Amino acid sequence: MKHLLTTLSILLALKTFSQTSSHPDSLSATSQDGKQYYEQQDPGFTATSISGDDIEFSWSCMQSAQVDLFEIEASTDAIHFSLLQKITSENSEQGKYSVRLKKNTGGTGYYRLKKITSDGNSFYSRIVAVVSNEANSEITIFPNPSAGNIVNFRISSGANAGNAFVRITGRSGRTIYASGINGSLEQHLALEQGYYLLILTEGNGNIITKKIVVN
Repeated sequence: MKHLLTTLSILLALKTFSQTSSHPDSLSATSQDGKQYYEQQDPGFTATSISGDDIEFSWSCMQSAQVDLFEIEASTDAIHFSLLQKITSENSEQGKYSVRLKKNTGGTGYYRLKKITSDGNSFYSRIVAVVSNEANSEITIFPNPSAGNIVNFRISSGANAGNAFVRITGRSGRTIYASGINGSLEQHLALEQGYYLLILTEGNGNIITKKIVVN
């Protein structure tokens, strides 16, 4: 009986693997937030600042005949994303895609690719960042990553930044620190283990973000 149960378990595992591998690109992986992300055969999604406010997005997709739609999503904090552009699949064996769009922010922008397949499933690429050259402020975070729970940061706003505002958010997006800045700011915080995002909004509308890691 024990050998029979073991054999059945192996057959079930092989069946599950076969079903997963038959999916376009075999990329599914469900995260804690319920979204599915690429694990293997990453589409090579890139975002490159070209000139002015233009960004060129490029990626490839094997078996794109099984894909109905691509969506490029944008964010200013790498947490909350919104739709930037929809792109129809070319329905080819190996489609290569390139599209040029306008920036969604004056500061650092975060982008990801959403693939929607013909069976209604959705998959996400890794997140890529485009750093603006228009930043007028300097941000120093130390130590980062932090081995303890104390994190120090120093912000010096530039001459063109105007009155700036800084906030630090947790992974859920909840603000745990916020302050206005007129010139410079130095602060130390006691943070629990996890990932945080420092978001600096300059008076000219430029947004600069920095990731904070507490181990």
